[in-house]
Amino acid sequence: MKMKRSIFSLLLCGAMLFSLCAQPVWATGTEEVSGDYGEFHWTLDNGTLTITGSGELPRDHGGLFWGQYKNNITKIEIKGNVTSIKNSAFMGYTNLQEVTLPNTLTVIEENAFSNCINLALEKLPDSVISIGSCAFQNCMNLTLTTLPDGLTSIGDRTFLNCTNLKLTALPSKIASIGNSAFLGCTSLTHIELPDSVTKIETLAFQGCTNLTSLTFTGAEAPALG
Repeated sequence: MKMKRSIFSLLLCGAMLFSLCAQPVWATGTEEVSGDYGEFHWTLDNGTLTITGSGELPRDHGGLFWGQYKNNITKIEIKGNVTSIKNSAFMGYTNLQEVTLPNTLTVIEENAFSNCINLALEKLPDSVISIGSCAFQNCMNLTLTTLPDGLTSIGDRTFLNCTNLKLTALPSKIASIGNSAFLGCTSLTHIELPDSVTKIETLAFQGCTNLTSLTFTGAEAPALG
């Protein structure tokens, strides 16, 4: 009987020790961690995530790289020749406050920064020509005053509930404004639409409670969705 109890105790202790050793070690955001993800090298140091590389910056699928520390990230610096930020790349980084984007960036895909509720971005690079649907949805601290001149369309729900958005005019090449694109943008007071706009989809400016004028300079009014 004593032998059985001893064996059981040893097995129990061994299991507990294994359990303790098997626990993953998560960074607190104060110490530096780094790694490589495809063509990109990343470093997280004291809340700042620096990503360096070229081409299309992907989402960290599965949270195996910087994604596992998303709750610790307050600032992101993207360096190198990055041309696009892919679908949902930084979606839901709720503690993110600041982003530095390279002047090689041309595309911000759908949901790229969706639900980054504390992101206080003031300007996008002039190189950006495409912003996908929901790209900045629910970014309530977004304070953009202008959009890049080369932008040709604004997708569905791109700026939905961006309650601090400060735009007063849209770029001269904009052709269409998507469904609910500016829904709930309560800080908008006046918007000038260029004569390039041909279509404004349903609910594009719904809930913009302080918007008092929407001015169109073209000869033919845009179609309404």
